[in-house]
Amino acid sequence: MSGQTTVRQSTHTIPYPTTRSSSRHVASHRQPLTFQTRYRLVVGAVLIALLAIYVGSQTVSAYHDSAQIFQHIVQDNGVRVAASEQALQHIAGASTAAADFSSTAEGSANHAAALTAIYDEFRQFRDNMFTLRANLDSAESAAYVATEHAVYDQFWPQIGIVIAAQQVGDRAAARAAFVKADGTLETAIVPALQQLEAANFAAMKAAEQSGSNQIESLSWQLGVVLFLLAGALTAFSIWLRKTVRRYLTPGLDAAAVLGWLVLIGVFSQMIGLPGSLKSMVEDAYYSVTASSRVLQAAAQGNRAESGALLDVDHATRWQHDFDADKRSVELLLCGTNGCLLNMFLAGYDRPSQTVVARAKTISLADRATIGGIVPLIANVTYSGEGESLEAARIAYNDYLVIDGRTRGLIAANQIDAALVLNTGTKVGQSNEAYGRFVIAMEREKAINRDVFDQIWRDQQTWLTTNQIALGLAAPALLIALLAAGVYHRYREL
Repeated sequence: MSGQTTVRQSTHTIPYPTTRSSSRHVASHRQPLTFQTRYRLVVGAVLIALLAIYVGSQTVSAYHDSAQIFQHIVQDNGVRVAASEQALQHIAGASTAAADFSSTAEGSANHAAALTAIYDEFRQFRDNMFTLRANLDSAESAAYVATEHAVYDQFWPQIGIVIAAQQVGDRAAARAAFVKADGTLETAIVPALQQLEAANFAAMKAAEQSGSNQIESLSWQLGVVLFLLAGALTAFSIWLRKTVRRYLTPGLDAAAVLGWLVLIGVFSQMIGLPGSLKSMVEDAYYSVTASSRVLQAAAQGNRAESGALLDVDHATRWQHDFDADKRSVELLLCGTNGCLLNMFLAGYDRPSQTVVARAKTISLADRATIGGIVPLIANVTYSGEGESLEAARIAYNDYLVIDGRTRGLIAANQIDAALVLNTGTKVGQSNEAYGRFVIAMEREKAINRDVFDQIWRDQQTWLTTNQIALGLAAPALLIALLAAGVYHRYREL
């Protein structure tokens, strides 16, 4: 067997070429997964963007409706309440000036000042009535028409007779005309104006309550959709993080954070708006109204004091009217009979807690007498109110002391001396003390009116600004961030 070569068959197994087919197999599993993920990514982003647009529209609507509520209270209710309150004050002022004009000596400074005051007060009354007419609702029409009829058909013509009779020296005719005019004021004009004032004040209280309820409802509705948006963005971000196994997707994560910030910003402001309404109406405007009613009652009392000097034969009747008006002033300021004798302050601008406690315990009957108003000293909220009310108390007490002296002079038939005391503007004379009282009460009213107006200005600014920033700009930015985040990850899938 030499020279023969034995060939042995190799048993080596050639490996199966799997590289290409394996890659095709993997691709066949990855391709549907990638397509499905991309589809979910895009659809989810579109749905969240649509939700953001809806939330933005709801936010804009909520801010707009809230601004309208504030505007209605300020520009409708507030204007009407102020006009009805001041109309009564000024028509009483015109009557007071007519009495002073008829009582003072012709050619004297007080005589000329009284004539000027008649026209000034009546002009301001007409301005107030014009404001009321421009904002009148159907429920107030009857009272308004009754007021105009009584004023222009009865009261003002008699005041014209007072002026004309006095200028020709017929004091008896002037006195008779004044008594007729004052009778119309007491029996027709004052009740009609008080009805208008009460209706407007009730409308403001109702508007505040209704507005607060409406805003609170809007706040919670808006809070729900904002929470859904922020939650959807957060859930979408978490889902994408798990899907692509990346810790951060900057655009989408920023959108989620923005969603929560918008929720906190919008909801915190909206839920605080009823508190701002309360501060405007109950803390501030209730005191504006109370101050106006104090001035109304005091003006009617001042008219009665002047009437007693013009119509001396019936001085007791006028003094009785004065005492009734004085009691209204007292109840409105501090809530109980005799409370004006007690100092209002326990320190600088700090009301006495004893006086405040007594004012808060005003009886139901007395509270009804002053139209349900909280006595001013029991509603001191802002800086300067305590000092203003104390100054008013001191001035009014001085005025009452002078009224007592005037009554003594009338009883002693010293009418000329009583007239000098009543119409004089020097320290120790009636008009000087009454003028100090009016200045102090106007300051008290101005403090609260300024707060009322400032809250409105602040809310008007913020509601308008946030309507744009949080209702338009924030959703647009959120959608842009969402789109950037989705585009970023879409390319990787």
